[in-house]
Amino acid sequence: MAMQLRTVLALSASLVHLGLGDDTCLLQLTVNLSGAAKVNTSTAFVQHAGASLPDGPDALDLQSGDLRSSWRDAFRAEVCIFLSVVGSICAAFCIGEMFQFTLSTRIGRRAGQAVYVLSALMVTVGQGMLLTVSLPLAEYLGYSAAASGFLCSTTSLGALAAQAGMAYLVPATVLTNSSQGFLRRCAIASTFLQGVFHTLFVIALCVPLSDTARWYCLILSRSFAGCFAGLGILFGGFLAFAMTPGHEMLNLQTAVQGAYGVGQCLGNLVSSLALVLVHLTGSEKTEEALEAGAAPVMLFVLMLLFLLAILVLLVPRESVESAPVYDAVELQVHDRTEEEKEAPLSPKNDVLASLVGSDRAALFRAGIVYNFERTFSVASIEVATTMISQVEFGFTPLITGWIFGAIAAGSFLANIIVVCTSPDVDFRAMLMLGFAFVGVATAPFLMNFWPWWSLYVADTLMMTMTMAANGISDGLCILSATGEEGYSRQAFINQKMLSMAVAKVIAAPIARGLLPWLGRNGYASVQLLVTLAGFFGIHKMYRIISSRKR
Repeated sequence: MAMQLRTVLALSASLVHLGLGDDTCLLQLTVNLSGAAKVNTSTAFVQHAGASLPDGPDALDLQSGDLRSSWRDAFRAEVCIFLSVVGSICAAFCIGEMFQFTLSTRIGRRAGQAVYVLSALMVTVGQGMLLTVSLPLAEYLGYSAAASGFLCSTTSLGALAAQAGMAYLVPATVLTNSSQGFLRRCAIASTFLQGVFHTLFVIALCVPLSDTARWYCLILSRSFAGCFAGLGILFGGFLAFAMTPGHEMLNLQTAVQGAYGVGQCLGNLVSSLALVLVHLTGSEKTEEALEAGAAPVMLFVLMLLFLLAILVLLVPRESVESAPVYDAVELQVHDRTEEEKEAPLSPKNDVLASLVGSDRAALFRAGIVYNFERTFSVASIEVATTMISQVEFGFTPLITGWIFGAIAAGSFLANIIVVCTSPDVDFRAMLMLGFAFVGVATAPFLMNFWPWWSLYVADTLMMTMTMAANGISDGLCILSATGEEGYSRQAFINQKMLSMAVAKVIAAPIARGLLPWLGRNGYASVQLLVTLAGFFGIHKMYRIISSRKR
């Protein structure tokens, strides 16, 4: 009956317009008659089937709201499933902590080293996993593009605060002399709390909050997650140092530096995958941006659980008896006679023990400066290349994320090649100098005098070769560390982490300011000077290593 009444009213309105002389009313009358016929036909068919037909116009009015409501319900259901899985796995880890497996010394040592490498990977993935999704997320919540950049840098700020506190509040020999069990417990606690705050980030995206409250919850949760990420890599590093013999230290630091590079590119790739999953390109202001922001973080929490599983189940609670430290040259058994092969190797405490105090201090300073330069250069290249790709080449944020993800393959390959080479200190120092020179030689190709693809080739070579050089320089600094207050491993690691965190914070705004102010060639010239300054530091380290007393 309601349908027939609506049809009569529509026909009456059309006839009134016709009587007033409207030229378009004949067309309107035709449309109304056609709609009335369709409604009557549908009504008759449904009534003949013995069912009732809901109000057409009312249902259409509520359709978009129903879709939004169903989307929210589906998103919250996904988050609930995610929380259930995370809680179940954490409960299993608590049980596993009470019944740890008895593993061989070699497996325990490799597990401790894997924790350090994966911690470095997770730090950089966590910093870059919102790079492409932060812009639509911030715009949906009513914030600018600059605020989206601040959201990305909150983990770096949290890590900077944690590492600055450790550097200036904790004596420089506390972690160096700590037991393996204490370092393991600290690494487990920091990794667990990092996962907790990332989970709070996901919860803040799905619960009903105002846009302002939601934004500040996201900022705080990422800041605290970055704080515990910085502590996690610090404790994981000293845990690995306590379990690693000296002749493996160079390979360990090379692997860690490779993990930094792979993680930085992998974070961009994960962020782009999140846009693909929710069918966004990076410029929409839709509610699906909340799901795009939650997707990479949920994947990241699952990766953290894998790291936590290694810590809980594989890393021994008690100290692993380290293998004796041998000079790298003595490990080349194939170059020795039969009598020398049968003779036992002579353990040596330090390959670089002959360094004097001034050379050791200069080596530390050069290593810290190169860490600052490399972190600054990698972060600025990432930001500047993203802007050039989108503004000059017209690439979308999604395509840019895939480009940086592809660079991870080159970075991983370069560090694998270094790990497979001889662990001799002098040979690694020569490799370090050569890789740093490649970084300087490719910097001019950042300018616009060359084909468009030369920018990405230069980025790949700079980020892969110089990261490998950075890993070697870190290994040399760790090998030259002593138990003294100013030359301990903790002193170097604290200053290194602090310099890297500062570089990450200032790199993005400087790069974004240089491009509009000086243009692409001006930015490339500044980047060339910065890379050249890092090369001078590497050259100084090479001269110190090559001139030491054998």
